[in-house]
Amino acid sequence: MTALDAAAAAADRPTAAAAAPPHAAAAAAPAPPFPWVEEQQHQQQQQQQQQQQQQEQQQQQQTPPFDDEAVLWAIELQQQQQQAKEKLRAVVAALSSSSNSSSSNSSSSNSSSSSSNSSNFNNYY
Repeated sequence: MTALDAAAAAADRPTAAAAAPPHAAAAAAPAPPFPWVEEQQHQQQQQQQQQQQQQEQQQQQQTPPFDDEAVLWAIELQQQQQQAKEKLRAVVAALSSSSNSSSSNSSSSNSSSSSSNSSNFNNYY
């Protein structure tokens, strides 16, 4: 049997609701509520709505309002921090390059002074 045959056979079968006798459908339907049941359901719905409204109000109170000024301040602070980092990098780069040049200068001056010292030593003896 193909899937098409199975689908056709299923379509031919009556559904459970159609196959049930009419008195079973009446028994399954809820009986009309009494006035006091309706009133109780109405009160429960009102209580649920009130609880939901209270919860929403609490959530709104707990959530701080969006503050444009605070956001702008935070953006400005981030920009200032970025500028400070860039300045610091520039200072470190300048110091490291001047440190490298001064150390090469000091080594060349040391070698020239040692050579002049040796010539003075030779001249002395």
